[in-house]
Amino acid sequence: MEANAESQLTALKKICPVEFELADLLGSGGYGIVVKAKDKLMGRIVAIKFINGADEDKESQLKKFKQEGMALARLKHENIVSVLQMGIGKDDRPFIVYEYLEGRTLKKLLEEEKVLSPRLLSSIFEQVLAGLSHAHSMGVIHGDISPSNIILLNQTQGSTSGAARVKVKIVDFGLARIVEGEHHQNAMSTAINTTQTLRGNPFYMSPEQCRGEAADKRSDYYSMACVFYECLTGRPPFAGDTPLHILYKHLNEQPQLASDLPKSLKELLLQSLAKDKNQRFDNTAQFRSHLERAIADLKKREPDSWRNNKQLVLALIAACSLVTMCMMWFKNQSAEKEPSQVSMSSHSEVKQKDKNISTGLRIKRAIVDFLHDDYIEPDESRNLLTLLDQELPKIKDKNLLYVAYSTRGRAEERLQLYKEAKNSYKRAYDYSLINGKETWHSSYPLLELALLSDIYDKSKNKGDLEKRYVHIISSVEEGRRNENVGRLELDDDLEIMNGELVESIALCRLMYLTDDFKKYKSLGERAIAASMSDDGLAHANVPVMALAELHIARGHQKEGTALLNKLETAVKTEDCQDQIDRISAAQLLASFYERAGIKKKAIEIAEFGIDLAKKTRREQNSHYTGLLETYKRLKQSSQNETQKQ
Repeated sequence: MEANAESQLTALKKICPVEFELADLLGSGGYGIVVKAKDKLMGRIVAIKFINGADEDKESQLKKFKQEGMALARLKHENIVSVLQMGIGKDDRPFIVYEYLEGRTLKKLLEEEKVLSPRLLSSIFEQVLAGLSHAHSMGVIHGDISPSNIILLNQTQGSTSGAARVKVKIVDFGLARIVEGEHHQNAMSTAINTTQTLRGNPFYMSPEQCRGEAADKRSDYYSMACVFYECLTGRPPFAGDTPLHILYKHLNEQPQLASDLPKSLKELLLQSLAKDKNQRFDNTAQFRSHLERAIADLKKREPDSWRNNKQLVLALIAACSLVTMCMMWFKNQSAEKEPSQVSMSSHSEVKQKDKNISTGLRIKRAIVDFLHDDYIEPDESRNLLTLLDQELPKIKDKNLLYVAYSTRGRAEERLQLYKEAKNSYKRAYDYSLINGKETWHSSYPLLELALLSDIYDKSKNKGDLEKRYVHIISSVEEGRRNENVGRLELDDDLEIMNGELVESIALCRLMYLTDDFKKYKSLGERAIAASMSDDGLAHANVPVMALAELHIARGHQKEGTALLNKLETAVKTEDCQDQIDRISAAQLLASFYERAGIKKKAIEIAEFGIDLAKKTRREQNSHYTGLLETYKRLKQSSQNETQKQ
């Protein structure tokens, strides 16, 4: 990463105007690179944003650059970053010079503090509202309010959460739009984005932006409410494992609110996060009035109740996270086989049958039981961990230790013991090495460690994650091509790694880390290819559905429909060996058709998946439960429509 930053800085120095002396790379985004510099003429430190020369879509970049410069040229406010100059570099690359802000983003503060105090919430959001109010009065809609675009300046010593007042600046107007006739109320409803391209951070996008429809100042209020919710609870109101899942939640689900929150706070969040923008606050004065009442009620709980209860609030919200569900889906897929292939004895039954069996055999039976069970109760995970605690010190077989620690990591993940799971996967990785070198089996614990950092670690480094996934994919591909790549000697029942699934998951995660459509599409197609087998479906459900929804969201109906048909054909192919994949694919399809309003098709797929689960005795599987819920909801909706008619 450091070498890359240095090379970027060196390249920019060649095109930078002579009056500026570039110092440090501050950051880079989808279309811009920001550098700290010294203005030699004025004797001041500034920040310069250059257009990102590496991006292929130069026309789109130039448009964003122009609209950001034009928007900020209109705005002069203490809570909005100031533009000092605009110009063209030596290679005709445009740049914008801003005032240099020494501080940290609200995102960085949230990574450290998790939940903010009412006093700090009041200070921050009063100023964000003031800045937005000025922008809206001048006909500028920000369009991308997020914790990354709110800067807290260095003005206090010690812990920021204890400060009564901080200075706030709103930055990054790259998605802003100027609305003509800005002094007329009706003009403020003009579209911010008239194309079907979805831009912005999915965690904070309003429903209308998710649909690619018209957005106005009320969209900014929605995004600000999402940020406020995260400051209050420790996580965004809607989370998911893919951008499309998050957008779906913005469109269809209500935020989860802790029962003990003040009534005024609930009213603020529910109105500002309303799906219909006509039901949200109409201006900043209304928003500010409700915000002041809500924070006043929160302050009444300080200092005792707030600090004591914030972890409880965080836990209540965390319980509703889709991320964990998606993570467990990945784990289930790599472990499931037909019931006839494995022993289904419980851990207690193993002990009762023969207390004198060897330690190694006892652990093997317990692991096989755990890996191949369709539905794992929390007590079963705890039982396995207890057994491993007792027996692992007696094991000397490196191959068995690899499997034991890999399985231990899975059990700890199911119990949300993520720190312990990381340690277990690190031990599994160590046991996967032969003569200090990685083997075919090293890819599995490497993937699990990357996923834990990717999905659960808020301080993750995107560039580092991309490198880790690329390394995993390369290792799997090399092992498939080259038989000389080292492998552990494992029994068939203990073969914990499915190379194709590991590769597919790594490719999917790379998909979700990129904002580039071409790259997303290419990675998705590779993930599908890695997942497919001679039986048809294998583990391709997630990449197929993700690509299908992406195509349809961008107006590529033909490509999206073709992928959906491919998935449906696989679901209905009886000779497909993995029944769990068929059931989970049916759930994905039924859910998609329900969201799309194609109820007849959704009911048909849901009925098929439910019947399949019953025939293959998979009623305990979570996908079956999801299909049942979808089916009941659809039937109730159809009955209600019939009664109205």
